[in-house]
Amino acid sequence: MEDDKKTAHKHFYLNKILLIIFFVGVTLILEYIYEVTNTATILPSEDIFPSWISSLDASILVQINPALTNPLLNTIFFVVTQMGRVSVVILFSLLFYFFGYKKESILIVISLLIGTIAIFLLKELVSRPRPFLTLPTIIPFMNELGTSFPSGHSTRLFVFSAVVTRKLSLFSSCLYLLSLLVAFSRLYLGIHYPLDVFFGAILGWTIGKITLKQEKRIIDLVSNFVPF
Repeated sequence: MEDDKKTAHKHFYLNKILLIIFFVGVTLILEYIYEVTNTATILPSEDIFPSWISSLDASILVQINPALTNPLLNTIFFVVTQMGRVSVVILFSLLFYFFGYKKESILIVISLLIGTIAIFLLKELVSRPRPFLTLPTIIPFMNELGTSFPSGHSTRLFVFSAVVTRKLSLFSSCLYLLSLLVAFSRLYLGIHYPLDVFFGAILGWTIGKITLKQEKRIIDLVSNFVPF
């Protein structure tokens, strides 16, 4: 009996170690892809989208940055935008796992992995310079490199919301509001155009919903490596 308890304890701690390795490993992979995306591309000097799209995007953006900027909002949106970082979303996913939402946690991570690869490919294909590089009136509050289209922060938050709200439907409004605030923060900080965040949000939501539809296949595959 004592040996069985020791074996059970060993399996328990081994499972936890494997779980942490899984989440840390995915975080490192996503952060690496994000860094490569933000540093490896040679940017064009002008917006590559048709002039009418560029003009519409610019006209909306300048109503936010610099029109709405002030010291208080600068601080608020600088903090809000951190919620869209890879490490922060992965941390929330890990917390969800330990609070009993194991499947949703894994689905978030898989969705983020798919979304990050999609963002990487799109940023390579659509080399759109960031607005503070092409619009002289834009005030950049963060020094981000790489291309502008689409917004990775928006994609990640809408992936998270699309998956989590299946179980926490009562908090769906709050989660989507947070996602919208993060998306808006990318405009306020002068990092993205409106089209960037809009497309990123649609991309993230779509990937999240598709992942939910493929839940059984994904969980069956991941369960070979991660304890449930």
